[in-house]
Amino acid sequence: MLESSGVPIERTKDWRARFERFPRAVEAVYVTHEPNSPVILYKGQLVLEQGEYRVDVIGKIFLDWLPSPHIMFFAELKTPIPLALGDEKPVRVVSTDLEAVGWIINMKFSETATVMGILMDVNKGHQVEIANLVFHVPNFTQYFGVSVRSDLCTDKAQSWSGKVWQGRLTLEASGWRIIIDQLEGIDSEFYRQLKAVGGFGLTHVGKLERYDGSVFEIDERVENLLEGLGYFLSFVRGAWSFPVLWVGFSPSGEKVFERWSTPKLSPFRTCQSWFPKNRAVEIVTIWPRFVELWEDQNWSKQMAIAIDWFVEANSPHSIESGIVLSQVGLELLAWKLFADGSDVKLDQFDKLPAADKLRLLLDKAKIPQAIPSELKDLVCAAKVNNWRDGPQALTKIRNSIVHGQKLEKVLRLSIDVRRDIWVLGLWYLELTLLWLMGYSGLYINRCASGKYELVPWAT
Repeated sequence: MLESSGVPIERTKDWRARFERFPRAVEAVYVTHEPNSPVILYKGQLVLEQGEYRVDVIGKIFLDWLPSPHIMFFAELKTPIPLALGDEKPVRVVSTDLEAVGWIINMKFSETATVMGILMDVNKGHQVEIANLVFHVPNFTQYFGVSVRSDLCTDKAQSWSGKVWQGRLTLEASGWRIIIDQLEGIDSEFYRQLKAVGGFGLTHVGKLERYDGSVFEIDERVENLLEGLGYFLSFVRGAWSFPVLWVGFSPSGEKVFERWSTPKLSPFRTCQSWFPKNRAVEIVTIWPRFVELWEDQNWSKQMAIAIDWFVEANSPHSIESGIVLSQVGLELLAWKLFADGSDVKLDQFDKLPAADKLRLLLDKAKIPQAIPSELKDLVCAAKVNNWRDGPQALTKIRNSIVHGQKLEKVLRLSIDVRRDIWVLGLWYLELTLLWLMGYSGLYINRCASGKYELVPWAT
């Protein structure tokens, strides 16, 4: 915090001038002051329509986090009406500039009747040309980025106060600029609360705009870009973190459009990630290549699927499922690189053992095939089982898991060995994705207890 009260005016002017050199933080439209606190999106007149029934009510629409995120509506009925529950009987919720479809999940009757339900994606306002689109990101990683500021109080006489924090990442590609700022007040204490109780909280806010400042519409290309951003942020975090609560602003700064939905989101939990939080700005270098792959029809689906399997493998229901998912992701990328547009013929590639397919992939990306010495239990197991390298160890154990008659062999391995092979598979997969995105900076090596290292192909 920077404050000037009681400081000579000359020094105050100097401090303020330096303070104002920092860019102003993106202002959030919605906040969660505590983990899992509902986000009120609308309060006022609503019309509920179901079949032949139509009723005017006073209600609210809100984002409810638990047990899983949903856009909800709640209303009081002055007179009880026999509305039906369940998704087989949809209900329309309408206001002046809002229309949505959902279903009722419960009704209560006392002196007044209340109704609560779930809404599908909600569009509020009009899809006109906008100058920028503000969005919010739940549960994203805390990091140290570029410094931004917020003015807390301004007194034209002498007193003023403001705050500066290292919270910004700027992603630029294909004529678009995306700014992501850690929200003011979302500090280590907020993350400690999230870790303690689990669930969700809005931790970051973003803004999408054109390089040249021109206006744009929320069309298919914008939706596709923001979906890609969701996969990118989820790969960075190692868990699902998609943009939510979109708000479009006109060139004059008027709020003209909103979209409320709940895409892929993971409850907060501690999970490993390659993301170098203390050197966060390094990751902006891979965004252009990611966008290039995302917009390439030959790669977009494969990137989405590979990241999907990576995220699910990073927080699996069991170590065994994590092992399987990581190898499936690697085989997908190997097939895409070698069987689809390379010197290796498809029939030749398909005949290769799974371990050889992985070796081809790792060799191309300059990722070490030897089992890292830090995975001591796996190194010992490899000697006992004559596994010559990581690809052989990973594929042998994966094959034993998916073939029921061999599963007993895996279960006889210690939990430490199984954990090591899970870590190895994830390490291979995240490094392969980073290589595809052209990254050459620091990353957190999950095999080396969180040590910061250069990616192998950059050394």
